[in-house]
Amino acid sequence: MKMDRYLSFGGVPVRFQVFRPLGDTKNRVALIASPLLSIEQYDRIIPSLQEKGNYCVVCDFPGFGPSSVRDRVSVGQAAKMLWGVLDEIDKEEGGRLYCWHLVGHGLSCRAVYEMIRLSPGSVASMAMLCPVFTSGRALKSQGFMRFVLRAVSGRGSFARAARFLYGKKLPEKEWMPLRRNFNRPGVRENIISILSQESDPQENALFAPQMVIWCGRDAVLGGQISPDIKKRLPDGEYHTLPTAGHVPMYTHAGAVRDYLRGWLGSNGS
Repeated sequence: MKMDRYLSFGGVPVRFQVFRPLGDTKNRVALIASPLLSIEQYDRIIPSLQEKGNYCVVCDFPGFGPSSVRDRVSVGQAAKMLWGVLDEIDKEEGGRLYCWHLVGHGLSCRAVYEMIRLSPGSVASMAMLCPVFTSGRALKSQGFMRFVLRAVSGRGSFARAARFLYGKKLPEKEWMPLRRNFNRPGVRENIISILSQESDPQENALFAPQMVIWCGRDAVLGGQISPDIKKRLPDGEYHTLPTAGHVPMYTHAGAVRDYLRGWLGSNGS
């Protein structure tokens, strides 16, 4: 049963949902939503993960989603809050701390990266969908700021912005929640703050297995895998969905589902 839950960290509520497997638990999987979107973007792949014995926890990026936006949350703070959610789940399930497979999308990949640095022994693997590590300045040339400018305009402009983001035209009922999230006070300022936070990829070697799913029609990042990503994740397993835009778990759920199920099967218990 789908139900919103919240934990508060220093006055910042973090929304999450828990999906138990249909049988015995084989893996624990945490899926982190991009600040631009919300946990509902993972709805189309969760049931198939449950079928394969995956205990799934889906979290909004701290400071975003339907929770009230207060002070700006740094990537490091977000990573600590997300571990706080997973530690609470572990306590509820018997008190033992488990290893988690971490899945991030877009800007939330920064938090996943930081989570591994904070607690590498608690990570079984990581999978990143269209990861964003480049700065706001770099993204300007790749179309991100065009999305932002359209998003702050009227309904018609936002419909075009949603098509830009998803790589295809969607019915209004499907992109309207995105518009509501994006127009909440403080959201745009917090996104810009996250984009301004950089880390040196050469300083931080990650020892967890790594998979990256890139999208050939990603208007935000471009269709070619960024050299910055390969520099940051030189040992990663890379896959490209040629016809997908920036939100593949929504528009190409079947392909993302199959990659994740294969990945968890190879790197899980």
